[in-house]
Amino acid sequence: IVGAGISTVLSQGLAAVVVFIFYFSGYFTIKPKFNQLFKKFSPLTKGALKACLSQGIANLSLSIPGILIRKLVGKSADSIETYNNSIAGFHAVTRWALLVHRVIIGFITGYLPAASYALNGKNYKRYLYLTLHVNWLSFAWGSLTAILTFAIPRQIAMIFSKDQGYLKWATPMLRTSNSGAFFVFAQYTVGNMLRSLGMGLMAAVMGTLVHIVGMVGFILLLYYTNKHDAVRLMAAYPLSALFGLVVGAAFIVYPYYK
Repeated sequence: IVGAGISTVLSQGLAAVVVFIFYFSGYFTIKPKFNQLFKKFSPLTKGALKACLSQGIANLSLSIPGILIRKLVGKSADSIETYNNSIAGFHAVTRWALLVHRVIIGFITGYLPAASYALNGKNYKRYLYLTLHVNWLSFAWGSLTAILTFAIPRQIAMIFSKDQGYLKWATPMLRTSNSGAFFVFAQYTVGNMLRSLGMGLMAAVMGTLVHIVGMVGFILLLYYTNKHDAVRLMAAYPLSALFGLVVGAAFIVYPYYK
């Protein structure tokens, strides 16, 4: 466990150092000075923070609800063996979820600056094409991962471990947790569509509702209606994804109609 933690820190730290060096060397169009980090904020800082707040909430959502659901998975166990296997199964869920979500985050990271530039340049046709493509690509990726976890959940679980006790839990957990991946794109793409329109605050409100309030609410609802079924707790993920689709549609209708 310690070795895995150190390897994660080193791999992410190395990437951060490389980006930091490139940034201050002028490889990304501008060449800032290090002492600017200690000067007063730019008048544009507030707007930039508001625009990025929703993505920050989305990133936090990958960790905060996971802490709660991990605790409740442990509390639902009736023995040490069940505890160990169910927690191991949940770890497979979190690893697979990272693969699902990070690819979609990669799509929307490329979408936002291009879409904002097209909109500000009044190139509405390009903006609509970009918006269409980021949504269908994200939908296609989520759908592919959902189909895989429906069709071969055991084989996917075996990527991480072949222990039979672990597989007993990981297989249904993977299938249940990723069954809503068809809809998971909406909670990311709609937030960035709002940000591209300059509606960062609205995107942050939507992100809070979907990623924090909705997810935590579904987790608690599922746990307190059945405290001894860890697999059932995984349904919080598809319920949250479906909730995100509904809320995202509600939030994007007015700005696009306007």
